[in-house]
Amino acid sequence: MALASASAVEAQPRPFFGRQADVDRLIGRAQATGLTAIVGRAQGGKTRLLQETRDSLMERGFIVGYAESTGEYTNLLLRALRDAYAHVSATDKLGVLLEKAKENPVGVLAGVSVAALAVILPDSLQRILDLTKRTVAEVESIGSELTRLTYDEAFSLVSFLATASEHPVVLFLDAWQKCSPVAEAAAPLQCFLDHSDAWPACHFFLGVGTDDPSCQDAKACLAELDRSSPLAEIRELGRMDLRDSAESQRLVSYLADEVPATREIEHTLTLRLLDGHPGVLHRWLKMKPETLKELEQLAEDAQRNRYPELRGFFVEQCLWAPRTARFLAALAVLPQQNDESVWRPLSLLLLKDLDQETVRALQADGILENGDGVDGVPSYGHDTRHDAARCTWLRHDERILQTIAGSEIKRLIPELAAHVTDLGWDSFVFAAALAAILEHQADLQLKGGLLLLCECAASLFPSRTEPPDVHAFRGKAVKTAQDYPHAATLVGMALASAQYLAGHEGDRACRDALFEELRELCTRHPDDAGVRERLAVVLVNTLNRASQDGDWARRDALLEELRELCVRHPEDAAVREQLAVALVNSVNQACRQKDRARRDALLKRLRRLCAEHLGDAAVRGRMAVALVNAANQACQEGDRACHDALLEELRGLYTEHPGDAAVRVQLAAALVNAVGQASQEGHRACRDALLEELRRLNTEHPGDAAVRVQLAMALVNSVRQAFWKGHRTRRDDLLGELRGLYSEHPADVAVRSRLATALHNTVIHTCEEKDRACREALLDELRALCATHPEDETLRERLTMALFNAPTLRPPSQD
Repeated sequence: MALASASAVEAQPRPFFGRQADVDRLIGRAQATGLTAIVGRAQGGKTRLLQETRDSLMERGFIVGYAESTGEYTNLLLRALRDAYAHVSATDKLGVLLEKAKENPVGVLAGVSVAALAVILPDSLQRILDLTKRTVAEVESIGSELTRLTYDEAFSLVSFLATASEHPVVLFLDAWQKCSPVAEAAAPLQCFLDHSDAWPACHFFLGVGTDDPSCQDAKACLAELDRSSPLAEIRELGRMDLRDSAESQRLVSYLADEVPATREIEHTLTLRLLDGHPGVLHRWLKMKPETLKELEQLAEDAQRNRYPELRGFFVEQCLWAPRTARFLAALAVLPQQNDESVWRPLSLLLLKDLDQETVRALQADGILENGDGVDGVPSYGHDTRHDAARCTWLRHDERILQTIAGSEIKRLIPELAAHVTDLGWDSFVFAAALAAILEHQADLQLKGGLLLLCECAASLFPSRTEPPDVHAFRGKAVKTAQDYPHAATLVGMALASAQYLAGHEGDRACRDALFEELRELCTRHPDDAGVRERLAVVLVNTLNRASQDGDWARRDALLEELRELCVRHPEDAAVREQLAVALVNSVNQACRQKDRARRDALLKRLRRLCAEHLGDAAVRGRMAVALVNAANQACQEGDRACHDALLEELRGLYTEHPGDAAVRVQLAAALVNAVGQASQEGHRACRDALLEELRRLNTEHPGDAAVRVQLAMALVNSVRQAFWKGHRTRRDDLLGELRGLYSEHPADVAVRSRLATALHNTVIHTCEEKDRACREALLDELRALCATHPEDETLRERLTMALFNAPTLRPPSQD
């Protein structure tokens, strides 16, 4: 049977039949925090149901993120959050997100790794990443892994979206059973259900196929989620509900208009052949059968997930249109494309020798489908069809097809590898494609450097079922980079990741061998900025380990090597930042060892680096961190003159750069420490002057939540100090000031938490003072705070502790 043109059908989404009750139920579920899993057979309509629900929720103002697993080494939750951020960035809420991040670049996405943000945030939100990188003082530079989100990161990212947009968040994780390993994908969902009270309004929808080989593991995880929480629901998706005569008549009438063969038979026969199976409906609409025999054959093929039309077409293309054949083979071997943001970077390679008209023709002929109109993402359609296409290209009895597929993938591997240059989204896409190719290495007969490039990409994903072999790259990496010089950055990333892992496993010999190989790689590719940055990261990590081991000679040699690398490449900001990180870490260690001479020498080098690159905000931020740490240490040692000099230097840095949030928050932190120290030493005038300086800093930057939190912290500490010194009036005045700060910013979780801490502490004070009336008033204030913010678990903990420490609330009975 010839394929009929499907362009008209595919350009417009077909009507939705027999599922409205399901959509309504899911919309109802989305109104409350929880999790709903839709479970069903292949081509049973799970994806379409989730997509219809997604679209309806978006129309209602929900913040929605959708991602469908394709079985590669990508994190499904990460992709869904990226989709949610992309949707928000395309609306008028973009400005709100940016303003919130500008107000509090440290706290607004606290605990989210820079690598995670680099993958999640779309281009329009990269300013948030820039702000965060400038304000996070990392003790150690992490390796080169493409991140898997932790529970805390997911919580922070969802909370930021919900707070900034003031709308509920709904995340759709389709084909969830393909996550690898699925137990790891279930872990953050279990934590979400266990701690749902702390989350903003958020609902997770999962689509779970029952035909996938991994579905048993997924079912077991779902059963545990369902058992552990009343907020979870597993819903088995059956066939289309056509019991309503009006709905069945609507479907039959639609088919009569679109499928010629259905016009000549009884409606009851049409419905019997359809059997409520969305896969049959899709096959009929795609193939446009004209006879009853074709109608019946297509129904049977759909029920059994057979696609007989593919083989003959592929062979024909190999003979008469080899360029088209190469494209079709690559599309089949790579993971199924169902995300435009994934397809866009890949298409630059896959369509390099093919024009868009050829792709449209393949879609019109029904070989390929597209998800969003004529110019949508080309794919083979359902996962079962994509799997059938891949098996057809790779199976050994189809030698002509396997030869074409093998040669095309071998051509693509170096090009894909050349695009893995950092931890951003585009690199994420190319690395995932390479990792997926590795799964078919035997059929593709991959060997040597091509195989190693795929292994390099796979090693960057911490979500792999099997951990990477840290020995795999020893003695091979440099040779592979010589053969494929444009892939040197990927090789460097893999070496750095393996070296980091070997260090954590305690395999020093392997760790040092990989380090040497990375050095050689950098020597052979001196102009590759990606390799250079990886070497700088490994130098910092190795320097930290040498310091921990007390190997001072190696520590100093590594710091000098990093400095020389920076001198050789003065334009490389990434290497310069790693040098700044190493200097800050070294300053911290010198402080801990009370080695003043080394501390001062390192600070001098950091000052010089900062002065040589006045416009480098990253180095300036590190300089501020080092000054704060050194000032704290000087204070602990009783060296007041040194402390004051360092604090004054930090003030000068802020005066020169008042718009630098990283410097500002470090100054605020230094002032908090100085207030506490002056209070302990009884220097009232100094204490009050420092606290007033912190107040002014907060007034000058009313939108900076990080400074506001530091002021709240200083007030909490001062309330405690006032009680210890018997200054009740001062204590009450400071507590009143903290109340005022909360009244101005009731949505600031950190300020709210500090107020609750101060109230709890003061309850304890009143117990010691035997002031029952004041104690009851403070407890009532804490209760009111909890009632105003019922989702805040910290407030409830403070109230519980206060009640525990003050069990007697009223005077004894007079009876």
